[in-house]
Amino acid sequence: MAFKWNPSLACNSCYKILLELRQLSSPKVSFEKAGKLKIKQLNFFPLSTNTPDIKELAAQLLIQQYIQLLDRNYILKPQNNSKWKDIRKVMLEILMDGDKTVADLAEAIDALIMFDDELGA
Repeated sequence: MAFKWNPSLACNSCYKILLELRQLSSPKVSFEKAGKLKIKQLNFFPLSTNTPDIKELAAQLLIQQYIQLLDRNYILKPQNNSKWKDIRKVMLEILMDGDKTVADLAEAIDALIMFDDELGA
């Protein structure tokens, strides 16, 4: 079954964190529309160059801020045997592909991280 952008903790946290980090092209982007945004439409994504090193650096900086806010605002832990470095690697792959969507990022977060509603917290 394909992942759907929905009001789950994974999607909600993704939207709120990207909004807080001012990554959405406009603060008026609604939750409903945010899942369809392509990664290249986020403010961090370098459009003026195709240099992989610059894309990777920009994505790594966003991942660092994203995980800090995720950890600060939610009760969570990696799923199964996932490690934070594995989560960062998957996020990096998504954030370096401008044609992926915010929903793709939320799907990866949902698959790799257990939130408090799954932890019984």
